[in-house]
Amino acid sequence: MSKVIIIGLDGATWGLMKPAVDRGELPTIKRLMDNGVWADFQSTIPAWTIPAWNSLSAGIEPGKLGFSTLMVKIGYDFKPFFYKRSLPKNNLWDILSDNGKKICIANVPHVYSAYEINGQMVAGWYSCGKNLTYPPELEKNLNNVCSGYKIDVTEIDFDKDMLIEVYSRDKLRVKVKDVLLKHSQAFNFLLKSQEWDFAFFVFTALDRIQHRFWDDQEAILDMYRELDQKVKELLELKGADADVFVVSDHGFGTGERTFNINQWLLKNGYLTLKKKLGYKELVLYLQRYIEKLKLRNVARKIIGILPRPMQIKLRKEVRVPRVEALNIDWKRTKAFAHTAAGEIWLNVKGREPAGAINPEEYESTQDAIISKLKELTDPKTGKRIPISVFKKQEIYNSREPNVLPDLVIRLDDNINTIIPSLISKAVIDYKEDYGSHRPNGIFIACGPNIRPSGQRLDDVKIYDVFPTVLHIFGLPVPENADGKVLKHIFRDNSPPAIRPVGYRKIIEREKVEDAVRRLRQSGKI
Repeated sequence: MSKVIIIGLDGATWGLMKPAVDRGELPTIKRLMDNGVWADFQSTIPAWTIPAWNSLSAGIEPGKLGFSTLMVKIGYDFKPFFYKRSLPKNNLWDILSDNGKKICIANVPHVYSAYEINGQMVAGWYSCGKNLTYPPELEKNLNNVCSGYKIDVTEIDFDKDMLIEVYSRDKLRVKVKDVLLKHSQAFNFLLKSQEWDFAFFVFTALDRIQHRFWDDQEAILDMYRELDQKVKELLELKGADADVFVVSDHGFGTGERTFNINQWLLKNGYLTLKKKLGYKELVLYLQRYIEKLKLRNVARKIIGILPRPMQIKLRKEVRVPRVEALNIDWKRTKAFAHTAAGEIWLNVKGREPAGAINPEEYESTQDAIISKLKELTDPKTGKRIPISVFKKQEIYNSREPNVLPDLVIRLDDNINTIIPSLISKAVIDYKEDYGSHRPNGIFIACGPNIRPSGQRLDDVKIYDVFPTVLHIFGLPVPENADGKVLKHIFRDNSPPAIRPVGYRKIIEREKVEDAVRRLRQSGKI
């Protein structure tokens, strides 16, 4: 009888984890590595939480998912990816549930609303606030076990007036540790509360800390050590018959070098603002002044002592305006960016509301932008910055390509962070305390079916977990899967090693759900 547990460590990176393992600071992770196999884990492009966890659980790349970040473009506006969209039930847990397996999943980020399944489900950190659990009564049990379950905490939160509060580092660290404890209590309770065949839990604490504490490695390593203990507790509950996968959706590194992408597009003639300044631009200049003189905390304190109605008004006024809300001259703008994921959209006639380039100019405009990007230089050294930029048609295979960005810049050791706002007038800025994503996460597999070789593997992709787990359970892999079954990780003569890989055609229900998803993304329904 096969059992599998996937433990997600959002943002875990070998750059910090492997040295800590070698120093003996992460005994649980070391034991899994020594008694299994491990590898760099190639993420999606872009390497973001969304779509990375989606691709891991469904085994397909972002082009087939129909989105490449949390934000989906509709005209010149952007909405969260779950806007007018239901989660297609083509994830690992859905297929296993349909085949009679007992499921236990919690805090998988892209599960924003729990739904009926053969087992238990707790929504992740994009939860819309309803249907936190399935069955519904599970929510009460979690609150009792955890003294109040918490979905997550990020660098920002919303007060009762839905105004953004940016946490101080000390406050964020306390909140992250509190949520980590509650998640650990919840995951342990779920494993003990029912029989299960497949479990999938995600800890988000590392991502939250690494973004804000990259200049404080001890604070980060403290979180790795705490997670090592939390993983140990889960492994003590899983039983000896379960194969274990410990994975991250992406890696991490310094966010020091920041590329202000729309400022670059503006200075290179691809983005044009109207000459007459609008109200949003005046707010932008105020925000730029506050940032330049490092007055953010001072401004926050001043606002904090004012009467509440005045606080609400002022805090609304000084929000950073979205790019598409600025006074952009769309008829003269050829390209723009919205997210921090490195996406560039071309303003194509017939596709965008006020397109500025003809469809036949599409590829030549892509080539011109790429050529210009290759000339990007570091203002500190005057040297070229090697930049990895991909055309949509090179990395995505989609039946609905218009919902995907036309170019994607990859975050790496050359371009650490990308910011779409126009607050800074510089193309390159530096921010030493900030951590940012990297293309490679972590992958560890250990268990009764896994080779106990301690071997480091090559060429393991985020899409490979989906078909590999299906194969462990003896189920065929959908024909549209992008990953491969990692047969070389299995022990000789184990059932998954002996069993040939099976494939199946996409069933009609999945095709219908896919068509509905694409219509919802386009705003047609």
